[in-house]
Amino acid sequence: MQQSYLRTEHVWKVIDAYFNSNSISRPQISSFENFMDNIPKITQQAPPIIYDVIDTNSSSTMRSYRYEIRIQNVFPAQQLASSSPNSCRLQNETYQIPLTAQVNIIEKLIENGHLKQESQQTENMPFCKMPILVGSKFCYLPKNQKQKKIACGECPFDEGGYFIINGSEKAVIASEVNRSNRVQVLTTPENELSARVVSSIPEKALYCKLEVKMCKMKNKLNNNIMNLLMVNMPGFDAPVNLFIMLAALQPTESITSEDLLKIVTPEGDQDIIEACLPSLDVYSDLSPLEALEYLSENLKLNVLQQSELASTKALRMRSHLITRFMPHMGTEPTDTIKKSRFLGYMAKLVLKTHLNQRPQDDRDHWGQKRLQLTGSLLFDLFRRCYEDFQKGLAKRCADKKVSMHSFFEQKIDFEKLAFKQISQQIISSLATGNWRTGKLGAVAGLKTGVSQNLIRLSYAAAISQIRRASSGIEESSKAIAPRMLHGTQFGYLCPAETPEGAKVGLVKNFSLQCYITVGGGDRDFQKIWGIIDSLRIDGEKAFQRVEEEITGVKLFLNGKWIGCVRSELGDRVAKHLRGMRSKNQISFETGISFNQEQQELVIACDEGRVMRPLFVVNSENDQENKICTKLELSLKSTDVIDICGDLNEKTKSEAWEKLVSHHQMFIEYLDPYEEEQALISFSLQQLQDEIALIQKSNLWLLNKSIQLPRLPTQYTHLEIHPSLMLSAIAALIPFPDHNQSPRNLYQSSMGKQAIGIYALNFNKRFDTSGINVMHYPQIPMCQTRTLKYVKFTDLPAGENMIVAIAVYTGFNQEDSLIMSHAAVDRGLMRCTYYQSHETTCETQHIGMSSGDYQPKLCRPIDGVTHVIDPQCRNYLEADGLPKIGASVRDGKVIIGKAEPLKDANNRTGSTGVVFVDKSILAKNDEIGYIDAACICLEHMNSQSSEIEGGQISAKVRVRASRPPQMGDKFASRHGQKGTVGMLYRHEDLPYTVDGITPDIIVNPHAIPSRMTIGQLLECVGSKFGCILGRIVDGTPFEPPLEGISHEEFLCKNLHSCGFQKHAYEAMFCGFTGSLLNYRIFIGPTFYQRLKHMVLDKVSARATGQIVTITRQPNEGRQRYGGMRIGEMERDAFIAHGTAAVLRDRLMFSSDATDFLVCVKCGQICWHANLNEITSQNAPNCKLCNASAKFAKVTLPYATKYLFQEIMGMGVFPSIQVEVE
Repeated sequence: MQQSYLRTEHVWKVIDAYFNSNSISRPQISSFENFMDNIPKITQQAPPIIYDVIDTNSSSTMRSYRYEIRIQNVFPAQQLASSSPNSCRLQNETYQIPLTAQVNIIEKLIENGHLKQESQQTENMPFCKMPILVGSKFCYLPKNQKQKKIACGECPFDEGGYFIINGSEKAVIASEVNRSNRVQVLTTPENELSARVVSSIPEKALYCKLEVKMCKMKNKLNNNIMNLLMVNMPGFDAPVNLFIMLAALQPTESITSEDLLKIVTPEGDQDIIEACLPSLDVYSDLSPLEALEYLSENLKLNVLQQSELASTKALRMRSHLITRFMPHMGTEPTDTIKKSRFLGYMAKLVLKTHLNQRPQDDRDHWGQKRLQLTGSLLFDLFRRCYEDFQKGLAKRCADKKVSMHSFFEQKIDFEKLAFKQISQQIISSLATGNWRTGKLGAVAGLKTGVSQNLIRLSYAAAISQIRRASSGIEESSKAIAPRMLHGTQFGYLCPAETPEGAKVGLVKNFSLQCYITVGGGDRDFQKIWGIIDSLRIDGEKAFQRVEEEITGVKLFLNGKWIGCVRSELGDRVAKHLRGMRSKNQISFETGISFNQEQQELVIACDEGRVMRPLFVVNSENDQENKICTKLELSLKSTDVIDICGDLNEKTKSEAWEKLVSHHQMFIEYLDPYEEEQALISFSLQQLQDEIALIQKSNLWLLNKSIQLPRLPTQYTHLEIHPSLMLSAIAALIPFPDHNQSPRNLYQSSMGKQAIGIYALNFNKRFDTSGINVMHYPQIPMCQTRTLKYVKFTDLPAGENMIVAIAVYTGFNQEDSLIMSHAAVDRGLMRCTYYQSHETTCETQHIGMSSGDYQPKLCRPIDGVTHVIDPQCRNYLEADGLPKIGASVRDGKVIIGKAEPLKDANNRTGSTGVVFVDKSILAKNDEIGYIDAACICLEHMNSQSSEIEGGQISAKVRVRASRPPQMGDKFASRHGQKGTVGMLYRHEDLPYTVDGITPDIIVNPHAIPSRMTIGQLLECVGSKFGCILGRIVDGTPFEPPLEGISHEEFLCKNLHSCGFQKHAYEAMFCGFTGSLLNYRIFIGPTFYQRLKHMVLDKVSARATGQIVTITRQPNEGRQRYGGMRIGEMERDAFIAHGTAAVLRDRLMFSSDATDFLVCVKCGQICWHANLNEITSQNAPNCKLCNASAKFAKVTLPYATKYLFQEIMGMGVFPSIQVEVE
């Protein structure tokens, strides 16, 4: 093979260039920056605010002023945020940037209905504040400068991609939605075929859901069932006949049935014409005007947007069809012919599907999906908030009769309203995750869970959350198809990382190579449209617009049918456009796919589509023999060395751009639709084998007697590397291609719970949730090549442990582990648990003397009532914060705080004692030491920095050392999880001939059924890696090494180091010293300590609070609640025959209550008070009205509650009592 051919090391240089240019959080950041650049589009496309002010000073003439307010531009008031992200975290502030609006006001003086004078003024005014993404171009932190990030108190490896709202980190989860303007033919629940399209222009807030379906209706004359083509659209309660709608869209005065049929089938397909005849008979040859009048009779009046400008019902209907019907095809009067032809195209798709000429569309195809990232979601939310702002501003200006001069003077009112209607709503949406999709306050227009608290259990957990997508389907949904792994998701979404349980398949994660288009908006659309419109092939114009011709290959641009080309030119046009894309004449984000079977050329340049990069493969054919004669990669090793070799900090981010934009088309981005038209080689080895076969086939062309095993495959593209199809979490697993699929899924969940170093600035953060930091994390001995791209080599989560797989004493049954006590004493898997406490105090004063009666941080002793801990003076400072290093235990004061005591009238200072102790106490079973404390001044979320005030925030961080103990959870990187069952001393553990004792002993029964061969390979590889002093490569889908399989290669290397090739060793019993009569598989394996620790789960209760309704103990460890006895526990007690235990646990330890029961009727005497009953004062039974005997019985209170419930339903329970 020639030296210029690409080799594996060159491929990884290309991958290095990719990640140098594209950070892990780049999809979210690019989307947000695109939103910030497009904010002016929202204000420019919105209608102006118009209001009139009548001049009451003029008595002789009718004089008034008409004002038009328009925001011409919105831009950031400053290039970067004014404070660092960490200062916002500490001060509980929002990380945001102020925006400035360029406001233009036109003032028109109108006298007696005539315009007398017109003037205008434009000024820049402070607008709202916009939360910004950490790591975006507006971020305070410098990019690619680690030392400056450290100086700002940030982790140098933090990729950003999240918001900081009121001090809390928030991640926006991408929403999976169907792409608009794309037709889908599906079967309805009524078993009717339906072509559906959501026609929309998001920039103009135009939306129309349209459906052409084949309805089964009964013929009134002969009672036969007819298949009629009907149209469902907004504004109509009932479906409308297709041909009536087509007639109404015609610009001519008359039209024939033949003309309408040509719109549906211009080729004159007889089967389609026959299927249309029943619908055409109902149509009854209406003229376009008659069709409009017919439709206007059925149109709801509340959707008539321009009724005041129309003189007849037909004109009103036509106005509705122009502006609101199918807006993506145009909103001009001349666009109705385009809409009619698109409607005919939809009808043709339904009929062809009905006639089995084409299959139904796949609703789960990822070409039909679009991802709404941070920018897209904020764009929709900002537009709705801006509409509210316009309404509020118009009302305020009209009510106050604001003139042009006074408007620019009263800037504070403009800024206040913008803050209230825009900033507050956006901040609230990000803080709660409740996203407006409709009118303000409407429950139906609310989407929940869009933003979530960023989980900082580990660095990998945060990265995973930023690169996550949700389908929006309810967890309780029984639909299976949306949960399945679809073939079109390959390379875009990770096949391994998805939650277990109800959310399986509904929450997905991006693969490492997944790219989400930002979209060039209308600019790219017009550029591509202009190129196609002027396209000439062989000197002739190749393209005809849709209003001119509808036969041939249909061209769709972002779902809009723009025209046609001749059938023989379809493939040539597609190749021409791809060539222009390779020369960077159109954006590399443009998707170009030609469907030969359906005769459709689909071009897409909109945002939210998934794409991925692939190597381009060039080929040549022998036309006579129909065989591929040449196959080679466009990218050569020399090109990689020239572009990616010897890069410095400045040029390494540019290497990828050079590869993508190179004129020889080295790398191409494909979306799911275009990928279906490509033939992709899975690996470099597969392509090299194919090239070798082509060399044989070329000899076969010369000498046909040579035997060929098969004809060579004509590949068009090559995977950059198959391991890039995995997500950031699954990429950490070594040899995942040797594991059972569910094991990789389990590790993808557990890898996010692994304890490591989640950020290097952990000592400067006050995370409220419990956070663990490992003392001695290590990088794995066996690792994948993609591991460094998710910073696992810098921020690892786990340690390399000597693991033996053996049966030893029985304490490692049922997935438990035996661990070395000596290793734990030496610091194995030891971590520190951090828990933060926080409280706030208002600093604004109401009156001159009210400052003495404000909440304050202090030692709550002098002048304070209800003192919690009088000894707090020994460990609290004067500002109420504890001394650093002071011990913490249950019930101890963490932060000293006193609040003014109020009387019944909510007044302070009226009582003798002024303050009451409201200190923050240590939580249940919390032990440790004070690690850090700080006091910060929080500014209130005001619209201007001129407004003073805020609150003082006190934060205290408590640390506790957590060595491993029995009950703690551990797991390997292959889904083999288990809890510590026993800690053995060093001398009790088995040892090898060399004196090596294992750190962990795993039960061998964990291997056969779970088939985690990857863990065995990792152990063998790590073992010889330790001896040779090098890292072992565990990257999946790598070609065989040295001509042998991975298993043989690892075993061969281990054997060459003097060990048994399968890592078995003879070991001696630690108790007796005798040689064990079986070999033990032993070697280093990377293990993770998970967040689930026994100290966080231990719970006990004697007595405590109860639930009022049931009188049973409440739930929850933090509330000192009880442990619930469920059905399975009950069954276990019954199986053991422990009747007394059942009675004790289910009644006496829960809700045992004494009742009086009437012996005669068996009813509980509800009104009787057991404490007041004597032999002379016996109650009467109010049911049987007899003073019969009463018996005292002990029952669960829930039983009495159940009796009352079923008595309300007419069931009469009675208790039979025997009186001794």
